Amino acid sequence: KSQVIVSYTRQKYKPLRTSVKMNEKIMCRRGEVIAAVKVRQRHIQWAHQRRQHQEVTNSKCVELVYAHLRHLYKNNKGTCSRVHITNRNKRIPPAQTLQCNGITTNPNIFINRSSSSSSTSRSSNDPTNSNYRDMPKHRTADAYQYDVINNSNNQNNKNNNNENINKNYNHNNTAVNIILSDYSEAFASLVAAGPLNDANNNITTGSNSAESGTLNDVGNNNITKALQSSAVSNDDDAPFELSDELLDSLRGTHSLPQQPMYTNDFAVHIPAGRQMADLIANKYGFINEGQVGSLKDYYLFHHRRVAKRSLRLSSEHHSALNSEPEVRWMQQQHEKLRKKRDGSYTTLPGYSPYDVIRPGAGFVGAPGSRLAYHPTASARSSSALLSRAPRIQYRAATSHNIFPDPLFKEQWYLNGGAKDGLDMNIGPAWQKGYTGKGVVVSILDDGIQTNHPDLAQNYDPDASFDINGNDSDPTPQDNGDNKHGTRCAGEVAAVAFNNYCGVGVAYNASIGGVRMLDGKVNDVVEAQALSLNPSHIDIYSASWGPEDDGSTVDGPGPLARRAFIYGVTSGRQGKGSIFVWASGNGGRYTDSCNCDGYTNSIFTLSISSATQGGFKPWYLEECSSTLATTYSSGTPGHDKSVATVDMDGRLRPDHICTVEHTGTSASAPLAAGICALALEANPNLTWRDMQYLVVYTSRPSPLEKESGWILNGVKRKYSHKFGYGLMDAGAMVSLAEQWTTVPPQHICKSRENNEDRKIEGSYGYTLATHMDVNGCAGTINEVRYLEHVQCRITLRFFPRGNLRILLTSPMGTTSTLLFERPRDIVKSNFDDWPFLSVHFWGEKAEGRWTLQVINGGRRRVNQPGILSKWQLIFYGTAVQPMRLKSDLMQQQMRVSAGVNPYTYPTESDLGQPPNEGGYYNA
Repeated sequence: KSQVIVSYTRQKYKPLRTSVKMNEKIMCRRGEVIAAVKVRQRHIQWAHQRRQHQEVTNSKCVELVYAHLRHLYKNNKGTCSRVHITNRNKRIPPAQTLQCNGITTNPNIFINRSSSSSSTSRSSNDPTNSNYRDMPKHRTADAYQYDVINNSNNQNNKNNNNENINKNYNHNNTAVNIILSDYSEAFASLVAAGPLNDANNNITTGSNSAESGTLNDVGNNNITKALQSSAVSNDDDAPFELSDELLDSLRGTHSLPQQPMYTNDFAVHIPAGRQMADLIANKYGFINEGQVGSLKDYYLFHHRRVAKRSLRLSSEHHSALNSEPEVRWMQQQHEKLRKKRDGSYTTLPGYSPYDVIRPGAGFVGAPGSRLAYHPTASARSSSALLSRAPRIQYRAATSHNIFPDPLFKEQWYLNGGAKDGLDMNIGPAWQKGYTGKGVVVSILDDGIQTNHPDLAQNYDPDASFDINGNDSDPTPQDNGDNKHGTRCAGEVAAVAFNNYCGVGVAYNASIGGVRMLDGKVNDVVEAQALSLNPSHIDIYSASWGPEDDGSTVDGPGPLARRAFIYGVTSGRQGKGSIFVWASGNGGRYTDSCNCDGYTNSIFTLSISSATQGGFKPWYLEECSSTLATTYSSGTPGHDKSVATVDMDGRLRPDHICTVEHTGTSASAPLAAGICALALEANPNLTWRDMQYLVVYTSRPSPLEKESGWILNGVKRKYSHKFGYGLMDAGAMVSLAEQWTTVPPQHICKSRENNEDRKIEGSYGYTLATHMDVNGCAGTINEVRYLEHVQCRITLRFFPRGNLRILLTSPMGTTSTLLFERPRDIVKSNFDDWPFLSVHFWGEKAEGRWTLQVINGGRRRVNQPGILSKWQLIFYGTAVQPMRLKSDLMQQQMRVSAGVNPYTYPTESDLGQPPNEGGYYNA
């Protein structure tokens, strides 16, 4: 009877220490699998090494192991039928102990190795057990250990299956026991999701139960073929060789880490309406869960007999739905990796807010009361949401220092505590009487604590929903990890004058929260959040996005994109929803927010961060889509962070405030609060009006100590780090009072340049190409005054992270669309990716635009790349967009001797019209 042992060993910042010879390396996401393989007929060992600062989510590495096991079993004519998981990590709550096929393994068993189906129930870690004595000595409890016992006597095991199922987990012919000693739930969940299911190999595991899910084949034909071509020698001492074809497939295409994990949810578009959708769902065994958010005629179908997590599409159900003429579009949902954009934090040492509070009896969150936490699915009921305290709106502050709230003194970004006495001029807006009254803000995150004593009075249930739990209560799970949304909410609308924590920027605004990051995220989840009650919610604030690892290129799916469009066209009774987004925390990995499709969108206000001293923080990402900046944290121990509310709960009772909210996560809510003040000053502002106000009033001067400021063609300063500068609440509300809605947006598309151009592999090589356009002059799409410019690029170059891409306007402004990303070494292509720049705001569109693609990275390039297509899309107006209510106000804005931050260039400023010929009318 053959045995296979697969061991993943965890090390910290040290080379892998093992007696097994290391033959090859295979790159995996956020870590690497070292093929330290020495094969005998009965024994295979693998080792996994990771760095401490990298979160372990190497689910694809598990697939690689499975793929090799399949190959081995195929050669040995064996099969694998069961997977059992044992959780030995005390840091994972007992409720999350992993199960497979309805069988929970014994958490006390260190290793489960049974030599035959008729063995006794002796514990596998018993030293008298011969299998235990035969364990490799380098295996420890601090390791991922995979034990696969392959018994070749299938018939005997089958006969004894029922007898031994509860003794030693030998089912049919195989038992797999997995011990997890790290906190990586993502790593565990892939294995725990269910059995392997590979029709091409001789391994099928588990039952067909829909509840257990299915972990399918790796799903890449090249890898499957490569695995089949890798031979196992019959010699006991012969090494297991990984074929070059397999290595090339893994390294070159990045197919394993990018393989989507499909779920049993299907999004469908059925214009015929709900009744027809119900008929189609019933016909094929689906459950129609209802409309996706506010997207009309888009429905969510759920199928109980489709695997909850699978690496393969369900072709049967795809074919069935596509065969229906009423189904215009459908998509099986797959999981998306989304990260909160905060950093490390601590609670204010020695601070207890209850020491300085004397709230009246019965107030929600009074001393000694237990704040509610999000109930489990079984305990959740319609009455879970606690009643709110009466809403009290306080008068605007007339002085910076009149707030009795104990943490206001720590809110340096509100009270002049930044370097040189600077802040974001919130005080002047408060003195004008603007505190966010009548404005509704919703935080799209992991939920908010609805009865927090510093939020309860401003909490708005109509701006809230629990998408993860499908109920109306957005209170997060009380597990110590879901404080992010509550903290962001406190920055916007923490109640003033109540002796709790600090104050929100818009402390009289209504605040809601959407619980969407406290579970699996997919396109439907994002679309539901982005389109929640758009006639009621004014501002959506999001401090999350794709992974900021320096290699990911990702963005919203088709439903989320449609939700953005619906929001700006139909939200706020047609004035457009305002989406505020954190630009990203990938600075330490030289990531670029132009590779994040949420911040790289014309529909979002992308907000960056600055430190208390006015410099760029270590986590800042540079890109051309950042519109403006607010203050946030900097270097730990040197710069202060953001003070806000914190989630109280069972794990940390009476700790309801923090002074350590960090990252661009803290910047976006501050910007949302400032936008709320501007909306109170002028409720008729559209989503584009708000972007104009931000561009015109943001100040470069507090941040000019940091290098990189450039003047564009209309003499407005911009930066790839900070956009147009630090947001100024006082200036925004003053301008909002006099603002008149901008003219309709025009969209002008240039021709597509489809000529293939070679990108040489030599360091410093520059490919320059240009395009002459006339801004669609003479058409209904004419653009003379620019807002956003998109450059859609399709190219292939390996490694992709070597590239820097520049775009130069006819007025001589150069914007860097992409900086080098040294960690982006696996992918090789951009496919019609829309790089966005806001640096040409106010310039003219007509003239010659130049695109430069530079090989600026130091990594070796084996062959030239190809720029196969690029196209420009101009967004703007045909007439002067700025029209104020007061001529006096406009005169006051005209600045003598230089830059006028509020006006567009005159006809003479724009220069002579371009030469005729060579222009394209979109």
